[in-house]
Amino acid sequence: MQPPEPTRPAFGCKLTMDTLKLPLHKSQKWTAEPKYNGWRVVLDCSTGKCYSRHGTRLSQEGMFRAAVDQIRSMFCDELIDCEGLGKRNKIASGSMIVLDRMTDQDYRHRTDPIKLMFPEFDGTLDQLRLLENEGGLAFSCPSIDPRDTDDVSNWLTKMKAFNDEHDCIFYEGVVAKRTDTEYIYGDTDTWRKFRFTYKS
Repeated sequence: MQPPEPTRPAFGCKLTMDTLKLPLHKSQKWTAEPKYNGWRVVLDCSTGKCYSRHGTRLSQEGMFRAAVDQIRSMFCDELIDCEGLGKRNKIASGSMIVLDRMTDQDYRHRTDPIKLMFPEFDGTLDQLRLLENEGGLAFSCPSIDPRDTDDVSNWLTKMKAFNDEHDCIFYEGVVAKRTDTEYIYGDTDTWRKFRFTYKS
């Protein structure tokens, strides 16, 4: 039996260095995470099977076996929302970003165990060298306050520099997530994606 589809975030707006303050309702609680250019994966930890965001078996499942085994050792029977790296470039190929546990808890209760169990993906040279030797690993996803324009500015600058340095679109933008709601399957505006656009 195939798992439910993962959260599909609503589109917010295009991101430039002039639109650092994300248009999020002031009375709501939000966090923000990088949006990676990879495969969206639903991992069924009870079976070790990987599914695409459309609910079909992921044909690239084999390349993530080491990362899948790591995640399954921590979350035995859960459905885990992940991003598989290596889709359009070879950076960290075979690794997985553990985005979320697909449960009815709020954001902190879902993601705090992830951050405790897996190192944060930061894309530093040392980390990338480690991956060249170790192969695919599981990582947690960094997060910031999306209303802190300094933090957002630093993120945009670092992501764009990383993309430019490696001559690829590894980072696609930012996903903002409500922290006071449970995980919602399918379409929802409790997650919003903000894609980069670069001025010439």
